[in-house]
Amino acid sequence: MASKLSETIYKNLCEIFDDRNYKYSKKDDKLLIEIIMVGEDDPMHFYINVDDVRSLVIFRSFLPFEFKEDKRIAGAIAVCNINYKVCDGTFNTDVRNGSTYFKLTTSFKDSIISKEVLEQMFELSCHMVDKYNDRLAAVNDGTLDPKDIG
Repeated sequence: MASKLSETIYKNLCEIFDDRNYKYSKKDDKLLIEIIMVGEDDPMHFYINVDDVRSLVIFRSFLPFEFKEDKRIAGAIAVCNINYKVCDGTFNTDVRNGSTYFKLTTSFKDSIISKEVLEQMFELSCHMVDKYNDRLAAVNDGTLDPKDIG
């Protein structure tokens, strides 16, 4: 059974999406929300989890492609170049299979997270995925050098 704090944070996340009339699915028993947002181009699929055991809120979005085998090292370099420039969140890529995702977390151990912080986390996650998904796809297609990811 989840702690009262975890349940409150999960409830607040659901209220944020309800207040914005966003469509989403949820798994109350896992404190998990799935939502698809559309940015400038590709849909962005987010998994938002309130991890009661580790006292974390985790926003995660997998990119809609995997790096081709011959582009995985270039993809990893591009991800490192992006992560060097950002202060919140990280892109992660698995060079074994080419999958890549953005992740943003914050801890609520012995603390309270406001709805405003949760909204900011969601908005930042959407912005980061929308900003970089095309650029990473261009690295995968060979039309952008990873050092020029900008």
